[in-house]
Amino acid sequence: MDRPEAGSVARPFNDIPDLVGADQPAANPNEADAIFLTPRVLDSSAFEHYSTALRGMIEQTTRESDLLARRAEAAACILERLERFVGSHSDVFERANQLLNSIDDRQDRSQELLGLLRRQTELAEAAGRELERAATERAEAFHARLGAIINAEMDRFEQAQSDLSASAATMRRDLVDRLEELRSRGETMLGALEHRATTIADGVPAMLETAEAARGAITEEAKCSIDKLANRSEQSRDEIETVGGRIQRELDAAARSMREAIAAGSAHRDTIERAAELAIGRAQTGVQEQTLELERLIRTGERAVREHRETIKAAAAEAEARAAGARDSVHASMTDVEARLEELLDRAARAAETAEQARREHTELRSLSEALHGRESELAAHIESRIQHGIAARLEPMTSLIESLTRRLEALEQSEPESTAEPEPIVVTTVKRKPSPRKASKPTTRKKVATRKSTKSTTKKKAATSKAKKTSSRTKTAATA
Repeated sequence: MDRPEAGSVARPFNDIPDLVGADQPAANPNEADAIFLTPRVLDSSAFEHYSTALRGMIEQTTRESDLLARRAEAAACILERLERFVGSHSDVFERANQLLNSIDDRQDRSQELLGLLRRQTELAEAAGRELERAATERAEAFHARLGAIINAEMDRFEQAQSDLSASAATMRRDLVDRLEELRSRGETMLGALEHRATTIADGVPAMLETAEAARGAITEEAKCSIDKLANRSEQSRDEIETVGGRIQRELDAAARSMREAIAAGSAHRDTIERAAELAIGRAQTGVQEQTLELERLIRTGERAVREHRETIKAAAAEAEARAAGARDSVHASMTDVEARLEELLDRAARAAETAEQARREHTELRSLSEALHGRESELAAHIESRIQHGIAARLEPMTSLIESLTRRLEALEQSEPESTAEPEPIVVTTVKRKPSPRKASKPTTRKKVATRKSTKSTTKKKAATSKAKKTSSRTKTAATA
């Protein structure tokens, strides 16, 4: 920055008019004709008039030259006063120059700080992008791992489901085969039991006929022996009673043996026949007791048939129970399979929840990265505003000082015309006379120096004013920002 020199406030003296020959009267050719009528004849009155006018002009020129010398001395005094004023205010201009240099230095530092802040902001943005890229890569890797785990679990689930389906089909086929086998065995046993019951039922009428025939024979024999018995009744009453008790005991034993035989499932027909033969053999001792015993045997046979049917029903119930147990086992197996399927579904659901949680975490990381980026932008804007505010706060007193200096310079410029009042123009009505070198050299030299200094001062003052206006507008812009 150019610094103003001392004495640059002096105004140029270009506007001072030329004091010599400013308003000289032009030559009149009629007067020359009036003076010189002929080459040899002179007009005395015209010559006297001409000489008188010439003397007056010389006297007037002498008086005006003295006035011009006095005014030149006054201008030299004014110029010396201006030089002293500029010299006395040189420290002000030096301070203003130093202040402008410090302002430029601080502006350069502010530009460096702004550049550093921009670099820091770029680094923060690069860090944010790197963080977002790392978060995206980790989320993608997590999603890939989660997808691989889910696919592996689904494959295992499908394999287990296919294995369970094959096992269930195999168990179902085995169960159906076993049920069919049990059903066939039950039907075979039921047919055999029904056949044996039918055989026994078919043999009962024959047995009844035989019993009836035996009863008839016994009745006949009884009729024949009634008399004998009546005769011997008294003697054999005790014996009959004893025999009856024994028959009763034997019948009870036969009934027990029949029940045992029926319960054991042995040859029912032979047992019934033997029981019937035993009963018929025993009935020969007593007709009435044999008849009652036969009826009891018939009832026992019917009861045996019923017991056989109940046994068949029990076997069928047992087969049904075994089938029910097999069904329960299959149901338990299916329940275990369903439990395993539920467990696999729960694991898949937990994996899906983990994936959803990972997606939420990825979203949170993205929002956190965006918030961090926004925070970095806000922080950069805040730091920049703080720097601008600090710069504006630092430049404000400088701006006010520059404005005050500008106002003082304008006041000095306005006060210069009043302090350097120029004299009125001098009218010289004589011919030009070469001025004395000793008297004219000093004012002319001072005038040239003052003109050169004032021109340089004016140029520098305009540059300082434009610099101050530019700094003031920059400060206002920074304060507004």
